[in-house]
Amino acid sequence: MNSIRSHSSMLILFLLILSASVGVYGYMRYAVNASLARAKTARGIVVAEQANKMREQSISDIYAATAGGRSSVRGFFLSDGDAVALIESLEKLGNISGAPVVLSNVNADDTSGLPAGSFATIHAHLEATGSWTAVMRTLELSETLPYTATLSGIRLDWSGNPTDKNTKATWKLSYDIAGSVIVQATTTPATNQKP
Repeated sequence: MNSIRSHSSMLILFLLILSASVGVYGYMRYAVNASLARAKTARGIVVAEQANKMREQSISDIYAATAGGRSSVRGFFLSDGDAVALIESLEKLGNISGAPVVLSNVNADDTSGLPAGSFATIHAHLEATGSWTAVMRTLELSETLPYTATLSGIRLDWSGNPTDKNTKATWKLSYDIAGSVIVQATTTPATNQKP
């Protein structure tokens, strides 16, 4: 009987140790899994941050590499305050080509309220009269203006007497021209307002 009691106390002791071991194992497994989940989350944050830094560096490199090009792109467009520059360029075409130039129907899109970087257009109708060479030179100069411009409705008319060899033929060129305008950012001065 004594041996049964010693066996039963050993069995109880063994069960207590087994229960404690299973409890410690379960707790350790839970702690390791929780720590692993935190480590995976932290690793994901580090990887995302590294990717963001690489992307940021790439954008900075592109920005630095295109600094010269950005300034030259602005030169292709008129600023919203430089509509006069296009009109003066068109008026000078007659002096350069030798064909008198008449501008009409000059108008510009309203740029008020448009965000900076938006595009608008200046429209004009141009007529040039003169010799074939002078009229074609006017057209060529219009196409090569230092601004982004579109020519449309080009019409070329001839007048003169084909049987009279002493008079020169007169050519009349007419077309519509539209110049691109980029809306510049405007700054408004701060006003001192009392609360």
